[in-house]
Amino acid sequence: MKRLLYVTRIVTFLLFFVTSFFAILELTGPSGLIQKLNHPKPAFSRQEDFDPTLQRLNNIEKLQIYCDSIYEERQHSPNYSQGEREYAQIAAEVGRERFYHGLSSFGFGDNYLGYLANPSYIGYYLNAPVGSNDILKFSYGICSQQATVLMDLLKIKGYQVRKVGFYSNAISGHFCYEAFYDGNWHFYDPDLEPDMTVLNAYNRPDIKYLVEHRDVLKRAYNKMDPVKVDALFPTYFYGKVNEPLAANATIFQVTTKILSYSIWIFFLLAFFWVNRKYVRISKHQYVRNRRISLSTLQPG
Repeated sequence: MKRLLYVTRIVTFLLFFVTSFFAILELTGPSGLIQKLNHPKPAFSRQEDFDPTLQRLNNIEKLQIYCDSIYEERQHSPNYSQGEREYAQIAAEVGRERFYHGLSSFGFGDNYLGYLANPSYIGYYLNAPVGSNDILKFSYGICSQQATVLMDLLKIKGYQVRKVGFYSNAISGHFCYEAFYDGNWHFYDPDLEPDMTVLNAYNRPDIKYLVEHRDVLKRAYNKMDPVKVDALFPTYFYGKVNEPLAANATIFQVTTKILSYSIWIFFLLAFFWVNRKYVRISKHQYVRNRRISLSTLQPG
């Protein structure tokens, strides 16, 4: 028992030291060594609409202010279209230039417990940011991340939005969204970047219309293999209106983030508890051994 407590005491102290060290690194910003453990940054393909100057829009408030400013400027344009359609279009234009395609994911220096609990080889994306302010820290995002930011922006502006998901066994999945205005739903895809001129000519129809009019769909996605267009888009399904997205990933990220800052307290308390028991047992054995040795002494 004493040996077990001795080993446990060492282990809990080491865990306290390591976790407190990593917590300090997170609070002070990742060092170069820690940064190397993060996921590699995906390369820009140069085939997308991307404006690196928009990286200054690194939270949802700044994104909203920027879109609001464009909206105010267009009110003085002869091509200005009144109402909600114009703002939804501005959000779509800014969104497709704000990001290029690539999975943004928290690294070791952002949330080391989350990184260790969900390494990339597992195949799940629990470390991929799902909150708009977290996603906007990156210059790149996959379809669901880009759509999430724009959906949150439109919800702030009072729109009703819903996700549009796709899944094909041959191609995997895709994530877009629809916004409701002028009495109808309107389809947006910031990641694959369909031809806006084609979609705007049909007043941004919903995905149901596009699937039923395959010629319009293929003209909009003219850079995509027509076979893939036929295989992917008819599999569409809708999410609930204004539903919170990625609840499980949010719980995982919040929990591991809090623990990454505070779990050292648990190990410190565990060390004190184990050390106290270890000292108590050591004193008890010492007293017992002294009594045995005294009782064997002979007078004389």
